[in-house]
Amino acid sequence: MELSLLLEQNRFWEDKTALKSDPHIKALSVSPLKITHPAAGRISLNEDRVYIIRGPRQVGKTTLLKATIKKLLDKNIDPRRVLYFAFDIGGIKDNRDVSDLLKTYLGWIRRYTHKRVWILLDEVTYTPDWSTGVKAAFDLGILGNVTLVATGSSSIDLKKGGDRLPGRRGIEPEKNDIEMLPLSFRSFLASVQPGIEIPTISGFSCRDIHDTVTQISFHGDIIKRAFELYLICGGYPLSMVSYHKDEKIDESVFYTYLQTILGDIAKGGKREIYSRELLYALISKRFEPVTWDVITQLTSIGSHNTVAEYIDFFEASFVLKSLYQTKSLGGRDISFRKRRKVYFIDPFTFHTLNAWCGGSPDSFATTRKILTDSAIKGKLAENVIGIHLIRYFHSVLFWRNKCEIDFICIKERSPYLYIESKHQPIITSDDKVGLKKVSGGVILSRDTLAFDETNNIAILPVSYFLAGLEV
Repeated sequence: MELSLLLEQNRFWEDKTALKSDPHIKALSVSPLKITHPAAGRISLNEDRVYIIRGPRQVGKTTLLKATIKKLLDKNIDPRRVLYFAFDIGGIKDNRDVSDLLKTYLGWIRRYTHKRVWILLDEVTYTPDWSTGVKAAFDLGILGNVTLVATGSSSIDLKKGGDRLPGRRGIEPEKNDIEMLPLSFRSFLASVQPGIEIPTISGFSCRDIHDTVTQISFHGDIIKRAFELYLICGGYPLSMVSYHKDEKIDESVFYTYLQTILGDIAKGGKREIYSRELLYALISKRFEPVTWDVITQLTSIGSHNTVAEYIDFFEASFVLKSLYQTKSLGGRDISFRKRRKVYFIDPFTFHTLNAWCGGSPDSFATTRKILTDSAIKGKLAENVIGIHLIRYFHSVLFWRNKCEIDFICIKERSPYLYIESKHQPIITSDDKVGLKKVSGGVILSRDTLAFDETNNIAILPVSYFLAGLEV
């Protein structure tokens, strides 16, 4: 590979100030919100590691890499010691090209320095078998004193890539896989209301959670208002900044995000019409548990196997996430044959796809309208709860047999935590039936903060609980 091809994406090698004109750096400098993704804090820049960062498009992976470059250059590090390369525009076709890229750069830079270098590879999943090229470079012994970060938007492709690099990813390889998902509500709150300190939920007895949430309630009004915004914007930087500027999300933001999903559909060899029908069917079921046979009845997709294939694709593309039922209350065994809940990875993902499926010409108006329906809003809040719990706990299941428990949260070496979502102003005894069967749990309400001593049930505003959940 010619060095001139590397220079095209690394103009700051010749002129450090060139980085200021990079669109991602410019957007960071003028953004009214200072958004810092927690993933940035999980990257150690002073160790030999191969990090793999996976997450949906538009979540800020490229911005994270560009900010990393700026951080390094601000320390007066020789710019040539940092390589950035975007695979989606770089013409890297296969693993041999990847190996050639690394050999070309490292062969060049090692003539000047043997100090640590940083190699930042963006959207590597555009290149099949990319990890084999990294493996070849490692086996040649040229990745010493190198921190390598690879990002991509397909969880399956990136996992396969990591699996092909056993023993070649540095110390604590289990910490080198990083999911960069849309901001959690806690991180969203830190961005839109900087400066307030929110206690973290750590103990998971019902009483411990209640006591921590009681402390969180000191900022109650701020947190509740922020949660209303989160149900509109979700945790994507583009939607957050757009709403912050104009108190609405510009149609171009919905369009940008939709095009990334449609691009993934095309790249994955999936049919757009099937995708639209499937997503519309899920939305129409209002997050109720479904089987794949139910979806085939609601669409022109003729086979439940095809439905399963599309669901798997959207999970790998960070659009959807499935929740399974447990075979028995109190057990860990999963019932794969029963109905599943299927949640959208983020509120803004839901709003974008809801507007697309319905053919709406004004996506923000559709978003506003749907949130005036208290039943749908409650279901969307349940969706948000489910995604946060999946991100935090080792395993999350649900139970349905005459009564229902929305979430059974399992963390290693800890008692189960049972959670019900009841986004309503008043909690009645009927709302406690499921939790009474398991000797207590948590009800996430709209506004109520209370503790039922008799039944060991903590009743908490959902916004307070999610604010305290560090994910």
